[in-house]
Formats: sequence, C-alpha cells, structure tokens
Amino acid sequence: MKSNELSLCTISTQPFGLVDGESATLWTLTNSQGMQVSVMDFGATITSLIMPDRDCNPVQCVLGFNNAEDYASTSYRTSNPHLGAVIGRHAGRISFTHAPLNHELLHL
Repeated sequence: MKSNELSLCTISTQPFGLVDGESATLWTLTNSQGMQVSVMDFGATITSLIMPDRDCNPVQCVLGFNNAEDYASTSYRTSNPHLGAVIGRHAGRISFTHAPLNHELLHL
C-alpha cells in the first residue's frame, strides 16, 4: 500500500484484482473528519463511501464489491453494470461538443 499524506487528506492505493485481465487499483481518500471514499480505476467506480454518523461511528453509505473481479463478472454486467459508476450518460463520447438537456442544447 502506498500513501501520500496531504495537510488535510490521506491518499492511498492498493491492488484490487483483475478486470478483463488488467490490474485494477483501489484509490482511497481519507480526510481528517473521518470521511473516506474508495474509487477503483475501472470506470472511476466508487466502491466504498464511509462517513461518520452523529456519534462519530463510521457508516458505509454505498453498495459495492470487495474486489474487481465481481465488477467484471458476467452476472453483474448483465444485471446492473453501473453500480458505483461516476461517469454520466455520455461517458466522454459527445461528438460535436454539445448535448441535449431539458429540451435545450447545452454547449460544452
């Protein structure tokens, strides 16, 4: 596990398994208030979000798998392949730098 400590945040990385034969890395960001988010580098997938409750107890706030192989499984990809996904409906594939939004043309 690698770790870089910033003034208010810690960033760490660790191996998370394989997706389609490629190594996946889990990036974990933790702040001084006890909030922690883990993001896999396969589609910028949020695998974990831990926040303190009113009594400062850590609470898991999102659904996610414990390894990359579960995200790559056929059953997951055919049932709900967007669990934890950060990308939007276009995923960086907008051809003419504009997209429709609420019956208007949004220029990017």
